[in-house]
Amino acid sequence: MPNNTVKPDADTIVVYDADARLREKVGGPGALGKLFTLDRIQKSQRVIDDFKAGFFGELGNHLHTLRQACDGPVEIDPVRASARALKSQAESLGFDLLFALSEGLYQYLEDKKGPLTSEQQLVVIKHAESLILTLERQERGKGGVTEQELLQTLGLLRRKYP
Repeated sequence: MPNNTVKPDADTIVVYDADARLREKVGGPGALGKLFTLDRIQKSQRVIDDFKAGFFGELGNHLHTLRQACDGPVEIDPVRASARALKSQAESLGFDLLFALSEGLYQYLEDKKGPLTSEQQLVVIKHAESLILTLERQERGKGGVTEQELLQTLGLLRRKYP
């Protein structure tokens, strides 16, 4: 049942009372105010800020690893570890394109051992170059048409040279 109806400019806004079961689950009327205190919100924000700082602090190491992959024979373990770390953190910070690129590279390298063929190295290098560019630009979101085409092309490379 609505408890308040306001009619601004012919639009109707209806405000409903909170479901009684929901109020019981959170501890009754006024409980949300106890759960979301300013102190708790500030502490949560500090945790998020620390997480972001750690992510951006590690970017230099990941960039170095990816650049090494582009310059010489690919060492699978460090590149795989960087791809895993990036994919694990990127999505929660809104770097969807970075997540998709690093996930593709990680999955590609997940079961690989020993030396890569020249074609497989090319796949890794193209992923690394794409990741480097995305990291340097600190691009958030999924990207545009070009970025989506890049993801599709990298997917084709992964399937062509397993």
